[in-house]
Amino acid sequence: MSHNIDFQDIDDRLMLLQHIEFGSHSYCKTTEVGRNHSKYAADEWHEYSVNLKRIVSSHVIECAIKIRIIEDTLKSLGSKTDFRLKDDEAREELNIGYVHSGKVNLSLRESCNKIVHATSVDLGWAEEKDGSSRPIEYWNGRLNLYGQQQTNVWHVELEIKSWAQALRIYLLLIDEPKNVDLFSKMM
Repeated sequence: MSHNIDFQDIDDRLMLLQHIEFGSHSYCKTTEVGRNHSKYAADEWHEYSVNLKRIVSSHVIECAIKIRIIEDTLKSLGSKTDFRLKDDEAREELNIGYVHSGKVNLSLRESCNKIVHATSVDLGWAEEKDGSSRPIEYWNGRLNLYGQQQTNVWHVELEIKSWAQALRIYLLLIDEPKNVDLFSKMM
């Protein structure tokens, strides 16, 4: 028997990641948190960026691990689902990210692997001038993952909004009626 995976929890986390990205600009503008916004800017910015990275990383890691467990369990139970085809279908009109270096075929499965095996992770930041002397700096929704597989050094930049949407679609695609019995056996 496999782990008991809460599909709704995965979907909730993916939705929260999308909301965090959409809200980052407004949050930073409203709270005026920024590296150069006040005499305490460095401390405020450090606290904000560290907390945001922790939250994003926690949700991304949990989703990636659970998706891999679901796939591996379904395969071990004899699922006839073509996971590569469903992965392609879920990403059909979405760009989940960019491969900046290394030999990486950026599928959902591979993105989950890169999340788990990354040895360095950074959030991407954007800056917007709003007419004042202080630009707004906010999370642009990108997650940079760096690592190495044998001698292959890689850098993948995920577009979290699209990645989360593709995974939400993927979960729907692999949870077809033909898989209902397999999912009930997992519990």
